[in-house]
Amino acid sequence: MFTACRRDIVDADSKVLFKGWGLRGLTASMPGSSAVRRAVRAGSNQFGEPASVMMRTAALQEAGGWYDRFPYLIDQASYSRVLMTGDFVPDVETGATFRMSTTQWSVALVKDQATQAHQFHRWLHEEYPDAVKAADVTMGNVRASLMARARRLSYRVLERRMR
Repeated sequence: MFTACRRDIVDADSKVLFKGWGLRGLTASMPGSSAVRRAVRAGSNQFGEPASVMMRTAALQEAGGWYDRFPYLIDQASYSRVLMTGDFVPDVETGATFRMSTTQWSVALVKDQATQAHQFHRWLHEEYPDAVKAADVTMGNVRASLMARARRLSYRVLERRMR
């Protein structure tokens, strides 16, 4: 079993930028493979950062541990491998906070985000073709490209609040 909760996204002064972020389309229990497919179609990590998820250590170890082939998506890639072996049970409450910062990994990789997402989606389809279909990859890639542009814009707009 794997669970994730919503999180508040805050700036450097702990002011909430986005309240109850995450789990879009993932508000009911479902097979883990279905949750992975929905996240691919969304083009983003619907599960959140490690502070917003829980899974058994043994499940993560059995899935191969943290999977860093796609550095920007290390969290989602690792979660996906765990989810392919069990169920997803959401916690729809806000249970975590994520602070945006100019020093965070995603800011450093902003130019590579869409490319890595496309590669990750293709890899998931190749590894789990019954769970992630070609149409899921296409939809997810379009959305990942749009999200990467939106993220770059938000980093520019919010840069002062992230320091």
